[in-house]
Amino acid sequence: MRGVDPARDYDYLSEFDPGNDLPLANQLLDEAYALKKQGDFKAAEKLMLVARAYLDVKCEMDDQAAHTAVNYRSYLLLGNLYHDMREWDKELDAYTKASWTWDMLQQRNKHRFIPGPIVYYSNLQRCNPSEKSLYQILPPSTRIW
Repeated sequence: MRGVDPARDYDYLSEFDPGNDLPLANQLLDEAYALKKQGDFKAAEKLMLVARAYLDVKCEMDDQAAHTAVNYRSYLLLGNLYHDMREWDKELDAYTKASWTWDMLQQRNKHRFIPGPIVYYSNLQRCNPSEKSLYQILPPSTRIW
């Protein structure tokens, strides 16, 4: 399945099927995600931005392209990348755009699992398996999820 990284199964990317719409964008995002996993953040960013530019043009030409799972996935992966690059403003922008696209996508794809952006917001404090997550650090009375 596209985008699977077993070390990050908690972010639900392994369960997220971006569908068959706009296969070129999916291919670019798959390659970019593979580069990110290898630690080549700059090359991954360039490929993701090419995918975003392609999707932006498609969305201008066809309103329905904005409501595709691949469009949503591109913002999620971009936010994930910017988090790892510690580009906090860009990360927030990507996740905000993911939030904007999720509602219409959810309405269009009621039969498919589309993880809501809140899943990603609650995991912005990513951790190595040897580190404690934010969820484990906060006392139970302060947890909001």
